[in-house]
Amino acid sequence: GEFVNFARRDGVEGSRFDLEPMVQLPLRAAGRFLVPSVSLRATRYSLRGLADPTADRSPSRVAPVTSVDAGLVFERELPGGRLQTLEPRALYTYIPYRNQDGIPLFDTGLPDLRLERLFDPQRYVGGDRLADANQVALGISTRLLETPTGRQLLQATLGQVRYFSRPRVALPGEPPPRASASDLVGELSVAAVGKWAVDVGLQWDPA
Repeated sequence: GEFVNFARRDGVEGSRFDLEPMVQLPLRAAGRFLVPSVSLRATRYSLRGLADPTADRSPSRVAPVTSVDAGLVFERELPGGRLQTLEPRALYTYIPYRNQDGIPLFDTGLPDLRLERLFDPQRYVGGDRLADANQVALGISTRLLETPTGRQLLQATLGQVRYFSRPRVALPGEPPPRASASDLVGELSVAAVGKWAVDVGLQWDPA
């Protein structure tokens, strides 16, 4: 839960109360996991300084958030005391559409598309918009580890979100996502010297 009061020199001010109770059932075993979860996202505002005196001063939004996160971990030993993994993962998310035109934007934005964002059910950061979703995020990673120490020598990951229906919620000026899929996102991390590593990221629009 979160309570925030927004005050500024001009424009709409007010407070926001955001609550999201969640039920989760982690099912984990050697080399595999399945984590279904259901939450209820409830947000309510108390606004001041509205330009339209007839506008709703206490808008609210309630929607369920359902997701199923699943993955596998395959391992094989390599010569020289090294271990390679192959880790496919899928996250299905469903959030119904809610009209949020009467809710102001205080602190919400669209973050950079990174791999950790692909596997986050929420498309935005901040509580002013709850993006509708009917999608699955797919990713695959491989890691190269030193067996005696567990030190990671290399990690390569590739991922993409596939949309079953086009998202309708958008920020002002945000281009609508394509109907089929997000950009492809890849990351590569290579151990260099000592505790130093080199990380490279790539975002590619196949269209």
